[in-house]
Amino acid sequence: MGAIKDLKLGKDVIATGGWEDLPEQIGTRRKPLQPGPYRFTFPVASKVNECFDTMETTIDGKAAVRVVAIHRDGAELTVEQAPKRYEDRVGEPFPTRISNAERKRGKGDDAPKASDMDYVLLTLQAKSRPQTNRQYLEVYAATVPEKSFGADIEWNWGCSDKRNVRVADPDATSEFPKTIELDGQEGREQRAGCGRRYYQKDITADMKTDGEYPRTIDCECGAVLFANENLSNFRK
Repeated sequence: MGAIKDLKLGKDVIATGGWEDLPEQIGTRRKPLQPGPYRFTFPVASKVNECFDTMETTIDGKAAVRVVAIHRDGAELTVEQAPKRYEDRVGEPFPTRISNAERKRGKGDDAPKASDMDYVLLTLQAKSRPQTNRQYLEVYAATVPEKSFGADIEWNWGCSDKRNVRVADPDATSEFPKTIELDGQEGREQRAGCGRRYYQKDITADMKTDGEYPRTIDCECGAVLFANENLSNFRK
C-alpha cells in the first residue's frame, strides 16, 4: 500500500454519469404501486426498440415461443396519473413486462384467449392484429412509443414450486422483512415452494395496514411471498 501521490495512476475515465445514473443495489426492492387505477406513458422509440426478448412458454399444453417487451433498465413506463392517495408516485418509472403469450380471458375450457400485448395494441389503435412473433414486435415498436394508456394495478402472491422458498428472519427489524433462502447452504434445509397462489380477494381487512394491501404475506407452507404487480383492464 502507499500514499495517493505514490500510486502510478493514469487518467482513464471510469464513471461517465452522475449519481442519478447509479443503478439500484442488488437485493433492494422498489416500493410497489398499490392496487388501483393508474395511467402510464411508454418510453421513447429508441428505448422501446431495445427492450425485446423471446420467452419459452406453454400454450394449450404444448411448448411455444413468444415475445416479450421488458420495460426495465431505462425502458420503464412512467406513472402519469395515480389515485389521489398516491399522487406522489406520479413521474416514477414503472418496470413491467408485456408479452404476446395468450391466456384464457374468461371461465370454461372454451374461453377465448388473448395476450396483454393484444390489449395494449388494441387500446392504442394499432391498425390490425399481428399474426406472427415478428409482426408483434414490429407493430408494438411502431405503435407504443410515448403513447399513454390507462390500466389497473392488480397484485398476486405466488409460491413457486420451481424455486427455493424464502422464510422470514426472526431477528429482522427493518420495514421490509429480511428473508433467508432455504437453498441447502450453511446448514439450511433446501425446500421448494408449494405452488399456491393468492389474489387480492384473498386478502382480508385484518391483513391490511391503513387500508393498504400487504407487500408480503405468509404462505401456508411458511414461505414469505412478495407481491407481484400486474397490469390489467387496459384502456385508452
